[in-house]
Amino acid sequence: MDYKPQKDFGDLTEPFQSPEPGAVVGAQYCLQKAEQFTLENAVFSKDWTITNANGQEVYRVRGKLVDWCKAKRELVDMDGNTIVLMEQKPWSLMGVWRAFEPDNKEQPLWTMKKSSFCSFGPQLQIFLPSNTEREIPDYTIKGQWLCKKCTIFLGEHKVAEVVRDASLKNVLIEKSIFHVLVQPGVDTAFIFSLIVIMDKLYVHNSKSHGGGGGGGP
Repeated sequence: MDYKPQKDFGDLTEPFQSPEPGAVVGAQYCLQKAEQFTLENAVFSKDWTITNANGQEVYRVRGKLVDWCKAKRELVDMDGNTIVLMEQKPWSLMGVWRAFEPDNKEQPLWTMKKSSFCSFGPQLQIFLPSNTEREIPDYTIKGQWLCKKCTIFLGEHKVAEVVRDASLKNVLIEKSIFHVLVQPGVDTAFIFSLIVIMDKLYVHNSKSHGGGGGGGP
């Protein structure tokens, strides 16, 4: 059966025309075809569930009960094994986060930072380890206020598009539900980790205190 997206993602439903992006976290997380997923946080919690288009839970995200100066998140598989460990750089004005393999804290998988200190919607730059000069980011995220609609780019090419269910009810109870369409060849573990941190920076960071915050995902 052909894949039919549940949300209107515009031209992102067209086949990916540039060379496949390749793995960031691992080749086993790269898709063979475009697929849609849903990321949903538990209310008043830093835990998330990630489900595929069939409603099957495929990954989870765990977070510390309280974030102080150094927030952390973990993307885990259904057996509870950590896939990606994400850490906030303390006291960073540009909201710097780094991701690591669970057994390697020396070399980040990626580094993310805001491209602008003052922006109403997501404006993020992501650098891979091979990009040592860091003059031009490898990936970027651009989006609308409250992350209602965001696009993840590799260079100028769209690799994933994200739509947030920002209903009044969800906003009031601090709940985030993201629908994401990921292109073939794109590392889903990488994309999921970016979305969780984007939410932290642009949706729930206003609830934070002490550099990392005690409230919200």
